Amino acid sequence: MNNSFLLNLDKTTVDMIIFIWLTCANGHLK
Repeated sequence: MNNSFLLNLDKTTVDMIIFIWLTCANGHLK
């Protein structure tokens, strides 16, 4: 993802994407 794409997203959407991404990353690390 590039910065212009992120800037076009709503902050709540960004937070949700980051939360899901971190959850998936943690799942792979375990």
